[in-house]
Amino acid sequence: MQSKQLALLAVATLMLAAQAAQAAAPSDELGAYGGLSVGRSSFKLDSPSVPVTGKDGRDTAYKLYGGYRLNENFGLEAGYARLGSFSEQATLASGAVTQQGKASSFYIAGTGRYALSEQFALQGRLGLARNKVSGSNLLPAADSLQGRKTSLMWGVGAEYKLAKNLALTADYDNYGKVSSHVKASTFMLGARLSF
Repeated sequence: MQSKQLALLAVATLMLAAQAAQAAAPSDELGAYGGLSVGRSSFKLDSPSVPVTGKDGRDTAYKLYGGYRLNENFGLEAGYARLGSFSEQATLASGAVTQQGKASSFYIAGTGRYALSEQFALQGRLGLARNKVSGSNLLPAADSLQGRKTSLMWGVGAEYKLAKNLALTADYDNYGKVSSHVKASTFMLGARLSF
């Protein structure tokens, strides 16, 4: 699927979620929320035309986000994720080189939530992420890990409500391609505060 088709799919999903939410009955779970999560990022690096001799594709990541729950099942969310750093070693005619990068993402997503009990719920996200990779590039331009990419973003997770307005969260998020040759995902633990 091309990025324009993915964007249309994400927008259509958000519109359907908003329509379903407006038709749903009022709930105690309505309203704004914000959260912070910290965890581990995982990068998949792909330099197609040079021999890669080593990779370091894991780092610490964090996510700061806010959203609005339209009803107990559907909502909208936006956030910023600092996905961390990575490096790749390759061999060129001139010798061994290392290129490094760091990635970040801004995203907007429709959210879904399914309560299993009063304290425990499963959740999901589907939307678009505007991703960026910056850093050094010593490889040919076709193998550069740097760049910007808009990708389909999705995530799944769980929440445990400690108090009326406070929940602990565990999330897996997949940001898709963050540049032409880098994919990123995260697993994070965090806390969310409802307003």
